[in-house]
Parts: sequence; C-alpha cells; structure tokens
Amino acid sequence: WKLDGAMTSRLRTLVGLRDREVLGKAVRKAQRPKKRQRISKRKAPQKVTLPRFVRPSTLARSLNTKMSDLVKSCAATFSWWPNIPFKTLRKNGYQDVKTVVLSYEEACEICQLYECEPEQFEIDLRTGDGHQPLLNKRPCVVSILGHVDHGKTTLMDSLRGGRIAPFEAGGITQDTYCFTINLNDLRITFLDTPGHRVFARMRDNAAFLSDLVLLVVDVHEGIKPQTSESIEFATEHGIPILPLITKVDDGCTDDVVMQEAIQRLDKALRDDVKHMTNKFPRYPDTYLTNMNSIPISAKSGFNMDELRAALVQTLDGLNPIADENARPYGGVIEAMREDGGRGEVITVVLLKGTLKIGDYFACGTCHGRVKHMQTSDRTQVSLVTPGIPVQIMGARGLPEPGDDFMVFDETITKLIAEERQAEQAYPLQERFVADEPERYDDVVFGALQSEAQQFGPYNEDAAEKNQDETVNEDNFFEEEWDDTAELGSRENPHLVIIKADKQGTLQPLVDVCTEPFVDEETGKSVHVRVLDHSLGAVTKRDVMLADASGASIQCFRIKAPSKQIKALLKQLKVKTNFFDVYYDFLHGIVKIK
Repeated sequence: WKLDGAMTSRLRTLVGLRDREVLGKAVRKAQRPKKRQRISKRKAPQKVTLPRFVRPSTLARSLNTKMSDLVKSCAATFSWWPNIPFKTLRKNGYQDVKTVVLSYEEACEICQLYECEPEQFEIDLRTGDGHQPLLNKRPCVVSILGHVDHGKTTLMDSLRGGRIAPFEAGGITQDTYCFTINLNDLRITFLDTPGHRVFARMRDNAAFLSDLVLLVVDVHEGIKPQTSESIEFATEHGIPILPLITKVDDGCTDDVVMQEAIQRLDKALRDDVKHMTNKFPRYPDTYLTNMNSIPISAKSGFNMDELRAALVQTLDGLNPIADENARPYGGVIEAMREDGGRGEVITVVLLKGTLKIGDYFACGTCHGRVKHMQTSDRTQVSLVTPGIPVQIMGARGLPEPGDDFMVFDETITKLIAEERQAEQAYPLQERFVADEPERYDDVVFGALQSEAQQFGPYNEDAAEKNQDETVNEDNFFEEEWDDTAELGSRENPHLVIIKADKQGTLQPLVDVCTEPFVDEETGKSVHVRVLDHSLGAVTKRDVMLADASGASIQCFRIKAPSKQIKALLKQLKVKTNFFDVYYDFLHGIVKIK
C-alpha cells in the first residue's frame, strides 16, 4: 500500500514531536544542577588522649574517623594485622578485629597517619584548684588476722556483742565480715577474715585496707603457717601489729607453765616480725606496737577490758585523718551477684572523699553508677564518709576483692574500665605474622589458599574467644588426655564446673583445683580440671556444658536451682553437688564418680 501526501506529512510531524520531546528531556537534564559529591566532614582532632591499651573501636572514636578507614590504616601499618577481606569485615560488623588490642606505642603510629598528637591517659585523683579540704578524723579500720580456728570470730563476737561463730557452717569463717563499733567515743571498723590457707587473698586485702592488724594466736598451738603469712601481709603494707594470745582461760595466768608459754610465744612473734622487717625494710618503725602481746580469752571475757583499752590507746596514737571533700577513693572488700533484683553488689570501704547516690565509679575492670547503698546493719544511706564499709548496687560487672575504687565522671570511668579490660586481653591475643606462609611449600600454600576462599577465612581470634578462660593455653596441647586411663589421673582428670556465691570465694576454689588432691582413703592423687566458673545459681548453659563434656557441677553456698533446671539436670543425668563448707567441697571433688 502507498502513503499519500497527507499521511506522510502527519508522520513527519509525529516524529518531530517525539524528537523534540526527547531533546527537551536531554536539555532539562543537562541544565539540572549536579548533585554535590559527599565530602566527609570528619576531621581528626589535633590532640587525643589515649590509654595504655586501646581497642580499634575506641581508637576510631577518639580519632573521629570511621571504623573502615581505621582498619585500612592498621592493615597497611602492621604486618600482623588479621588478613581478612574487607567485605567480610563489613558484613560481620568488624567483629573480627574488635578483639584486637593495640598498645599505646602502636596507637601512636596510627595517630601519626591522621596528623594527630597523642597524649597518654593517666588517672589523676587530685581535685581542682578551687578545692577546699575538709579534714576530719575517720573511723580506724582494724583487721583480725590469724591461723584457722584460733578464735578470730569469737573475738569479733565478744567485741560487738553478737553471735556469729556458733552458727557458721562447719565452725569456720569463709567470708570477710565487716562491722563498726564505738569504744570510748572512738568509732572502729573491724574486718574479720577467714584463716584457711586458700583464703590468703582475703587476708592480704584486709591488711592493705587496715590501720591496725590484730594478730590472733592460739596459746596452745603457737605460730602456724597462716600466722607467719599474716605477719608478712602486715609488714609488706606497713601496718602496725597488735599480737593477741587467745584461749587463755581465766586464772591460768597465775600458772607458771602458762606464763612461760605466753612469754615464749611473745618472743617468737617478735622474732618473726623482725625477720619480716629485713624482707620489707620500707617501714622499719611501724611493724610492732610498743606493747607486749595481750593474753585474752574471748569466750570467758578474760582480759577483754585490757584489750579494749589497748585498742583505744593504739588507735588514738595513729589518729587517721581523711579529706571528705576529696575525690572518693577506696578498696573493694567483696563482690557478689544476688538474685531478687539486687544484681551485682560490691562491698567497699572509702579511704577519703564522700560517696553519694548517682556517682559514677570505676573499680577493677568494671564501672557503674551508684544506685543504692546500705551499711553492714542493712541501713539505707544516701552518702558515705571514709572508714565505713558499705554495700553498693549499680556495678556493670564484678570486680575482684582488693581492686581500687575511684569516682570520676561517666566518660573517664568507662575509659578506665576499657583500659584495664584491654590490658588483660593484650597478652592473650595471637598476632599474625605476614611472612608465615613462606614456611609452607608453594603448592601446599596454594591449596590452603583456595580452601580458604571456598570456606571463608578462619577467624582465630573468635575461636580463641569461644575457648574457656580457665584453660591454660601454654600446656593445653601438651597434655594428652587418655579416655582409657583411670578417671582422676593426670591423663584423664575429673572435669568440673564451679559455681559460688561470692567473688572472694570463687577464685580460691578455682586456684586450689590446679593442684592434685590426695584421697585419704586410697592415698592416690586425684587430678581435677576446671572447665568453667561463675557466680550465682545453676543456669541452662551450665547444664548443657556439663552434659556435652561429661563434667560435674560443684556448687558452693548457692541456692537450689529452679524447677526447670532441676528437671533438665534429672533428664540429662548431670551430677550436681551442693556444699556449704570448704572442706566438704574438697571431699566432694575427690569422691567424684
């Protein structure tokens, strides 16, 4: 068919309209203002304060840069940096490199790339220029140290007028008790410590926080290992010692034999202290008080009035003064996790400053904010002055007994906690060496590289993170476990999971399991390996770990598990032992079947 003239002109018009429309869109697009390219407004500060050990995420925030840029800078600077593809890092949210810890010197190298001048962070407990000191006499802190079953808790009951010793499980002390009394208008805080050898950390911590040490010695048993150890703790920290010879019955001082025994024991104590003076010569004149040993009987009350008079005389001479307007500083006595809504609870005694509700604090590797405080007699308080032990709620984590307690603002407390956590993790990380593949043959390395591309990179840091913290990495692979060997031998040790009520009792139980026990019935050595340890009641995670590894759960002074956990324990047939006395705990581990 043919097109006439009218149809041809019509088609030309339509084509022209289409061309003009397309041309108009092009013109309008060309005339449209171009979008500005996004330029990063982030600029590193001229100066930055860095801790001694820092993680990459903290360093990125300090330098005001992205985590991706910091990772690229670290990968180009350090040969040991994990060789992980950048896409994998972004997909995992940089979790593979967040476990890396940089030292201050390594962080300074990164700061030079950002033209930033680093400055090392130091904890400064000093107050500002406008500080007005408020010096007041604080309560003296007196610790009661000595060997096990020498009468320390009975002495405490006699001083405070209470009855704790008759109701203690097993008749021994397993905690650090804190209480405050008044003697002749003199307020004194006492710390009663356990005497067993495994609780040496509690005695050392109490001696460090004390102004005076009451050294308790049984007149019939004399100087024992923990007696000498207590003398060593006191002399190491430069704390005066007031020796007490206990279990001297009323009227026995008239006996010539008893008088000679007391004199011999007093001379032996002084010789032991002088021997320690040569070991710690920093405080040569502060080890012993100027008075002789005081023979007492806390049970019958013999010579207790003389002891109170000697305490008042000695503490008046010490006259401890504290600045209540200074920055609060003290030490941690105990830490535990309580159920029922209280959470983490730490017991603290201040050496200076005033602690208030709402203050931010750092202690050990944790930090927090004071939400609630109560004294040893369960009295709620809103502020605490030095020398008074107090329980604090609001900590994020649990410190170790003996850690220092400091109050700063929220930013500094977090920085202190992160620095100490990074310091503990720094020696445990595995640094990758860039030239390590050269040890392999090229063919073998090529096969390994192709396998890595197929299955993804191996994250060694994450694998080590999943390992239990109690495993000793140095000799873990050297020890060969033989399932066919006798259970409890070195080749096939008992596997246990330890649960405890307080931080002060948990770590000693873990430490004592590193040495083999001796079964009293057979005389054989029983080896035990701790898979995991934590505070609080038995959880589902503990049960599943015990079932998978064949371990038993050893519970020290914790409450019974819930109904669901009991049913799970019965279903999986996981052995769980509950103990309230340290001796029973050891016997239970030895007799694991």
